[in-house]
Amino acid sequence: MALDSGWIDGALAILCLVVGVGYIAAMITRLVEPAVGVAHGVMAVAMAAMFAPGLDPVPSGVWIVAFALIGAWFAGVALRVGLREGETGHHVVGAVAMVFMWFVHDGGGAPAAGDGAQAHHGGGAGADGGPLALATTAAALLLAAYFVTHAVRHLLDRDGDPARSVASTSGGVSTSDRAPTSDRAPTSDRAPMSGGAPTSSGATTSGSVPTSSGATTTRPDLRRRIEPAGHVVMGAATAYMLLGMA
Repeated sequence: MALDSGWIDGALAILCLVVGVGYIAAMITRLVEPAVGVAHGVMAVAMAAMFAPGLDPVPSGVWIVAFALIGAWFAGVALRVGLREGETGHHVVGAVAMVFMWFVHDGGGAPAAGDGAQAHHGGGAGADGGPLALATTAAALLLAAYFVTHAVRHLLDRDGDPARSVASTSGGVSTSDRAPTSDRAPTSDRAPMSGGAPTSSGATTSGSVPTSSGATTTRPDLRRRIEPAGHVVMGAATAYMLLGMA
């Protein structure tokens, strides 16, 4: 696909970098699980590096190894809790897509001198017409379709449920996925009206209990507003990159 879109590459590089920094900050402030923050943050920074390869000081092999490890980690989580818990499956697909894109981006090895920011445009994998090239193009299109669907789903999801993007780093489901509803557990079982022991953070009961890190109920609300935007940006950017490689 011959696309003259250097300014788009630059804009997407900046957006991806902002998303990456945002996820790292969210991980530090415990808005997201550490493994989730690392996966999203590294993916966003790596996407920025592909859109602006001239500014990337990290060798391609390091990126490939990093995403192989991320994919293996979440594949292990998926074996324990299943692909449908949280967005474990999405992290596996994302890691596979990143390894795939780095190989295609570099032509299976180190990029030629002068490839520059347009390395992923105009030199589609299927340009040679061989079986492997055609299979690579098909894979790029399938992955692009997946990320477009993922971006649209989060764009239309006004609830922004943060529980879906959390696969606990211990291999389980986030506590928000397991929280009992009012029809399954009486209030007296969860929070005594009086005489109850205070939480580890010393907070009193007022509807929901803060986490051990001291987070209040406003933190999930903040996450609901911010996290879908990150998914939309990364889904659209990844799909755009893949289509340029097809």
